[in-house]
Amino acid sequence: MNSRYSGIRRSAVITAVVVLSLLLGPLLLGPASNAAENAKQAPDFQLADLSGTVHRLSDLRGSVVVLNFWATWCPECLVEIDSLSAFAEKYGKRGVVVLGISLDKNEQALSDFLQSHPVKFPVMIDRDGGVFVRKYTIRGLPATVLIDRRGSVAARLLGAQEFMSQEFIGKIDGLVGN
Repeated sequence: MNSRYSGIRRSAVITAVVVLSLLLGPLLLGPASNAAENAKQAPDFQLADLSGTVHRLSDLRGSVVVLNFWATWCPECLVEIDSLSAFAEKYGKRGVVVLGISLDKNEQALSDFLQSHPVKFPVMIDRDGGVFVRKYTIRGLPATVLIDRRGSVAARLLGAQEFMSQEFIGKIDGLVGN
């Protein structure tokens, strides 16, 4: 093969990858992935947990809220669940509310998982994905949305988090005001 043509082909592939990442990046992260759009009001919702208790985001105005979207079938979600539970236990005393929103369709599988892996925060079920897709426009799991005391989206984080890390704690401290 002529080396001149292989160089052109390599350049075309690199250009195609860059263009695709620019086009698909916003679709994967959702529209509120940049800082300017993060300041918008967090969409309100109401979902029931496994005990039937209904949780409304608007009822938490005045608190810093950590929304964590996850599912038992998502390996990365299971990696971060213990860290999130430890975070909820420690920072709940400082007025931070953690809400888990499960995308599991099988309520029994979710219930069984939570019995064997208890967490320190309420877990609600988003059966039809209405909160996940239509309200928050998230397209990957796990995903975490930080909401400030005024009810505005402060940050959107895609992928597994280490909730007890200095980086995450710093974000929360900035929202709590300490």
